[in-house]
Order: sequence, then C-alpha cells, then structure tokens
Amino acid sequence: MIRILVVDDHRVFGVGLRSILGAWPDLVVVGVVGSAEEALERVRLDPPEVVLMDLGLPGMDGIEATHRIIAIAPVVKVICLTASDEDPYPFQFMAAGGKGYLTKGCDPAEIELAIRHALAGKAFIQPALAQKMALHATEHRPDGCGFGRLARREFEVMLMIVRGRDNGAICQSLGINGKTLSTQRHRVYEKLGVVNDVELVRLAQRCGLIDKP
Repeated sequence: MIRILVVDDHRVFGVGLRSILGAWPDLVVVGVVGSAEEALERVRLDPPEVVLMDLGLPGMDGIEATHRIIAIAPVVKVICLTASDEDPYPFQFMAAGGKGYLTKGCDPAEIELAIRHALAGKAFIQPALAQKMALHATEHRPDGCGFGRLARREFEVMLMIVRGRDNGAICQSLGINGKTLSTQRHRVYEKLGVVNDVELVRLAQRCGLIDKP
C-alpha cells in the first residue's frame, strides 16, 4: 500500500481527498492534519510514502514544511496540492525538494499520476501549469527555451514525449491519430530547433521542465 499524509487546514477538503483517493485500491490516506507542525510530528513518528501539501497553512507555510520534511525523512515524496499557481510559488516549492505541483482544480487522475511519478523518482507538474512555467523559463533564461513558440496542442504533445509516453498512449490521451501526432511532433521539432526525441528531452531537462537523469 502507498501511504499518504494530507496536510491541509480545510478539513472538509482533506476528508474529500481521502474518499477520492480511495478509488485506487493501493492508495490509502493514513492521516489528515491541518498544520505544518502536525505534519512534521507525523513524519517523525511514522513517515508515509507521500505527503500532499497545501501551501497556505497557518503558521509555517507549506514550502518551509517541505524543506523540513525532506530533511527529516529524505525518502518521503512531497507533492503540492494547493489553490495557487502564481509565481513564484511553483518554482519555490520545486526548489524546496517537492516532487509535484497541482492545483485543487485538477482532475483526480492527475493526483494519482503525480503520486506514481513521485514514487518512481520523477517530478509531475499539472500540464497547464507546466506550460506556464515553461513560458516563464523562456522569458527569463538568457539562452532561451523556446516553449513559448508552441501552440497549446503542440505543447501537450511535447510534454508527453519528454515524459516518455509512447505514441499509442499519446494518441489515446489526446484523441488524435498517428498521422496527426507525426505532424505535431515535427512542428515541435521545427519550432524548438531539435531533430529527434533525444534532443527534445535534453532541451526539456536543460530548461527544468523535467528532471535530469
């Protein structure tokens, strides 16, 4: 079983999350706490595999709590699940050692996906937010990343490619056929100045869109 601790000062949300995650038989919420201090105590006594962390907590905020949780128990994967996607919170949270960032309006399947990515050692950022962060990187890196040149669907295709999804999975997820996927892929290559998936992955790693190996 994958044991999950929810840290959110809105208890109704936490209880609802317990019910939502119960749809997956190997996921179990072992506790819902309303402050960073309570979360730290729980992690010291009995570390879960995953912590779902709100940012806007009373007292210590979720970013500082994430720093401290990882210092106490480095194996614990902390994923942000919060209301805000405004800069600089996503960057600060990921820099603190977080393994995923989601907003509370996300699809439940994205929470499940983020958990499994984290346990596999990979970061997961909600796709709409990942695009926003990539645009920020494009604007602030002197060498440029180029993601701002991609149309929405091209960005979605690119994100799935660099996350290792195969062609069939991409087509099924986006509701497109193989020919359309091929067209989208080559548009991505052309706009980003790469020639294959390997170069695309390297660009995404260099710009911080996915983790480096």
